[in-house]
Amino acid sequence: MVEDITPGFVQALAKRLRPAQTPQSLNRHVIAVMSMVINKCAEDNRCHFIKIPRFKFETPLPRTTRYGVEQRLLDNTEGYHYLFLTFIFEQGTRITETLSLEWEKVDLQNEIFELRINKAKTWKKIPMSSVVSPILKSIPDKTGYVFPWRARSSVYKWLTPLRRRLGIEFTPHMARHDFATIMNEEGSTSTDILSVSSWTNEASIKRYTNVNMPYAKSVLSRKNVGKNKGSKTKAIENKG
Repeated sequence: MVEDITPGFVQALAKRLRPAQTPQSLNRHVIAVMSMVINKCAEDNRCHFIKIPRFKFETPLPRTTRYGVEQRLLDNTEGYHYLFLTFIFEQGTRITETLSLEWEKVDLQNEIFELRINKAKTWKKIPMSSVVSPILKSIPDKTGYVFPWRARSSVYKWLTPLRRRLGIEFTPHMARHDFATIMNEEGSTSTDILSVSSWTNEASIKRYTNVNMPYAKSVLSRKNVGKNKGSKTKAIENKG
């Protein structure tokens, strides 16, 4: 019965249904869904409201590529393979978003395209990279989808052998991390990054950016502006 459900029962059920899933996935696919069901039952006076705690997890570090990976991939591809890799590195879009792009949503004259952001269930207009634009303009057939693959598995059929042949670690999502990290290192704010790619909120961008250490140090140095730099530093005596 619904009224007999406890927070512990839901958490145990989540682990049983999806034993190999991360805490983030369990929260999204089980805890969130069960919370909505219980809230609805409570509104209809069919059960008591209970709060189901989400699983705790550590925020993962951004997965960026190593130096030179992008260029090696581009040097060893051509045609639509080259276009796909250029697009995800230059635009920072997810693989499924990229594959869903249709020519009718591409405005080459104004260099803008519109993507369906499935996670946010919305459409978003995005400025086109000056590197991507001439490649798209050179394609003769501008009907249907921009890319010939309808599923990410089709991309991995050629990308995985290429990655192995080059001896590099790479997934399309790492290009998204690279995009955000590079923009962050160049001084762009979260608002800037939000405006030029497929993110729909600033909070999610933080998961994709590594700390720009030189910039962070410059921020810290502002703390000492105006202080007497000539004062002596006090020595720390040995313990004991």
